[in-house]
Amino acid sequence: MVERSAIVVAALLTAAGVGLALSGRTVGRVQPTEPAGNAPSPPPHHHAHGSAHVDSTPAPTLTPDEALSTFTVQPGFHLELVAAEPLISAPVAMSFDGDGRLWVVEMSTYMPDVVGTNELTPANRVVVLEDTDGDGAMDKSTPFLEGLVLPRAVLPCFDGALVIEPPHILFCKDNDGDGKADERTVLIDGIGGRDNPEHAPNGLVWGMDNWITFSQHTQRFRFDGYKVTTESTPGHGQWGVTADDTGRLFYAPNSDTLRGDIFPKQYASRNPNQRTVAGMNEKIGLDLAVWPARVSGVNRGYLPNFLRANHRLANVTAACSPSIYRGTAFPQEFWGDAFVCEPSGNLVKRLVMREYNGVPVGTNAYNGDEFLTSTDERFRPVASCVGPDGALYLADMYRGVIQHRMFLTPFLKEHIAKRGLDAPLSCGRIYRVVTGNAVPSAASTSRSVRPRFSAMTDADLVGMLSHRDGWWRDTAQQTIVQRRATVVAPQLRGLMRNAPDFRTRLQALWTLDGLDVIEPGDAHRAIADQHPAVRVAGLRVAEHWIGNLDTLERVISAASDAERTVRIQAALSVSRSGDSRAVLQLVETLRDGANDAFIRSAVISGLHDQEPEVLLALRRDDAWPASRSDRAVLNELVDCGLRSTSSEVRARTLDQIVGDTVTNPQRAERIMQRVRDELRIGKEGSKTLSLAREPRDWLQTMRTASDSSNRAVAKAGASMKAVTGYLDWPGRPTEGLPALVRPLTTEELAQFERGAKLYAACSGCHGVDGRGTAAQIPALAGSPRVLGPADRLTKILLHGLEGKVESGGVVYDGAMPAAPMRSDDELAAVMTYLRRGWGNTAEPVSAKMVAEVKAATAERKLPWKLGELDPEAAR
Repeated sequence: MVERSAIVVAALLTAAGVGLALSGRTVGRVQPTEPAGNAPSPPPHHHAHGSAHVDSTPAPTLTPDEALSTFTVQPGFHLELVAAEPLISAPVAMSFDGDGRLWVVEMSTYMPDVVGTNELTPANRVVVLEDTDGDGAMDKSTPFLEGLVLPRAVLPCFDGALVIEPPHILFCKDNDGDGKADERTVLIDGIGGRDNPEHAPNGLVWGMDNWITFSQHTQRFRFDGYKVTTESTPGHGQWGVTADDTGRLFYAPNSDTLRGDIFPKQYASRNPNQRTVAGMNEKIGLDLAVWPARVSGVNRGYLPNFLRANHRLANVTAACSPSIYRGTAFPQEFWGDAFVCEPSGNLVKRLVMREYNGVPVGTNAYNGDEFLTSTDERFRPVASCVGPDGALYLADMYRGVIQHRMFLTPFLKEHIAKRGLDAPLSCGRIYRVVTGNAVPSAASTSRSVRPRFSAMTDADLVGMLSHRDGWWRDTAQQTIVQRRATVVAPQLRGLMRNAPDFRTRLQALWTLDGLDVIEPGDAHRAIADQHPAVRVAGLRVAEHWIGNLDTLERVISAASDAERTVRIQAALSVSRSGDSRAVLQLVETLRDGANDAFIRSAVISGLHDQEPEVLLALRRDDAWPASRSDRAVLNELVDCGLRSTSSEVRARTLDQIVGDTVTNPQRAERIMQRVRDELRIGKEGSKTLSLAREPRDWLQTMRTASDSSNRAVAKAGASMKAVTGYLDWPGRPTEGLPALVRPLTTEELAQFERGAKLYAACSGCHGVDGRGTAAQIPALAGSPRVLGPADRLTKILLHGLEGKVESGGVVYDGAMPAAPMRSDDELAAVMTYLRRGWGNTAEPVSAKMVAEVKAATAERKLPWKLGELDPEAAR
């Protein structure tokens, strides 16, 4: 299920309260509007009664000069036009290279009408913009790459550029010097993104650790100009990704202003048994309110409280493309703040960022106002970045329609038609926000001077690592690494020792690592640095030598660091060692740091299939678990063990129950409760657990405990007996034990296998394992909506679902579109797969039942809410 909004711009945004793939006649109320003069809104009671006055006057298309007059920016700032049509068209992503040229992704074929006619035509481009006369405006546009289908990101590097053109990631080079690519290499294939462009990789950020990362993709990769190394990551995010001065990543997933990773996200993919990882995709932006300057068409504006009484958007629904400000052209208080685009509200937000115990928190900078607003309904800021001059650059797609057809509601379709927003398609602008109050950043902010990294010597580049602006430091690091300038290693070590600014020391360390000349002494020096961010980076780099006793001891010692971020990283890094001392340290960390969810998650992320052994070590203390935090540790360890793909690990997890049934029945019962919850015992759609063997003395202990005169022991024995009906192992006796779930018939098995293939259309959101995306898209595996009555699930797949949904202790407030498969047979097949996949035991679904539900709900045009389905669904 997608989060509350889903405005896409190719993979993109979420222009207005998420995607509901609805069709048919328009419904109920119509979005009230106002012209681009910020005219008064219709009276509030119109909207409340569902028949608001509609301004059917076509929305004017403004020239770039006219559009500039529609903006309101906070005092001390103003907007300047950098580029406009015909120089560019429909810009959706952009990136500066080391010589100050702006690489722009154009997506002109995106949603040419409300049904997306010919959207997949290969007619999109990547262009390179240049300011040849130094007046601050781009005056030259060179098409670097043409003939693309829905491209979504560009990253200039290695004298070429990485480009995402789904389903590929390309590396393209200009070998003859004409500015146009004549070499294309597919680096990574099969990433998807054409049919459902909202849920597809984008971003392409060269991280401080020299890995290239994405938003909304389950991999990151390292590229040396020739070969690619990939690593698994969680797939959260939506459109756009940015980093702060320590390298932490931030995202804006539509209906949240900002989310971020407290520690590097690759660690969260180490343990597939771990369903939720605290510290990943954490909510950073606390206030969702927006204050647009006009009424705009939004996809779910028909919902109560989605709009204010003046018919303007109340909360973010298309938040995207955040940028952490790391420059000096703006006043000092802006350093580290986040700018977030909101194209459905025609505005850009600013979040003031503060750090609390290692966790950044963002709050609205202005009370009842925004950093930048426009009264032009076609102003669509879909991408942002901070340039070499320290200005904030905004890519304006300048379109009326940015909601993708897969999620476009009849409500918004009617608004588009009334206002004539489906044209024009050939516009596009890039602006920069500048201030006259800032002190110019050395060698960077003068309009007549642009960076020339290609002409710098290696020594000059090292000097740029001490620059005050993040763009310059980042570009210097990347250029040194891409040049393979290993000769500067001594100077880099000198910066690590002597640079007064921690940011310089930090990037010098990562530059050494990127050059592959890093040494143990560099990591040890960083671990001892006075700044926690450098110590954290030192621990990560030290993983190269984690098997070395000296290095391991330094990492273990960091588990007692005064700074929480360092303790978290030590917990992440120590598990890289297979040394027994590392496992002992993890156990101690779980004891001492049990009350910190981030510490718990960090430790458990490194325990893949070792959870039973760690649980055994903790159980040696009869008083454990003695606190709520201890119980949280027990729950997470048991849950992970039960979810393992190893049937032996699952059996070892249940061994823990046997060991406690007589000696510590209360703890045995607590573990048993986790088993009952995981297998959904006593609920619809329960699961069976396949084991490699009978858990140690399981049946004998069950019978002995059941007959015990000790009430607590007898209760534990009864629980074991109840659970036994859901356990299967080779040689399991049938006599005297509950029967297991019935096997599928030959016909049902064929249906299941067909459904597994069809599910590929859903896996982009919900994951191939059905576990969804942490804090963003709820899981299907174990979902009561999936495992409950089949007619209820059918209704959801036919019409979609919106509103609050609880899953795994997380409340999601979003909207899921109707399923893309439409035939009765296809729907029955995919539901059969959902209800019998991942260990589920719910009954298969027949095409006949689907046809009956489809006929009974034929008039339904809106998605369901849980409360409409039945009380069980609303829980």
